[in-house]
Amino acid sequence: LEPYFRYERVDTQNEMPAGFVRNEKYVQDVYTVGLHFRPIPQIVFKVDYQNIRPKSDPDDVADAVRFAVGYVF
Repeated sequence: LEPYFRYERVDTQNEMPAGFVRNEKYVQDVYTVGLHFRPIPQIVFKVDYQNIRPKSDPDDVADAVRFAVGYVF
């Protein structure tokens, strides 16, 4: 088992066209922590937990748990 952690700052409205107002709701901090397991080099099993926090309202938290299988051929 190998743990991993990733932090991202997502800002989908960094640049807005003239006449549009930027919405701080779309600036988010994303924290992802998980484990992956490789029983053989071509296959990986992953599980991770993701926490998404909008900058405009840090108490409005979205969480996700994801499972994945990868195969390299």
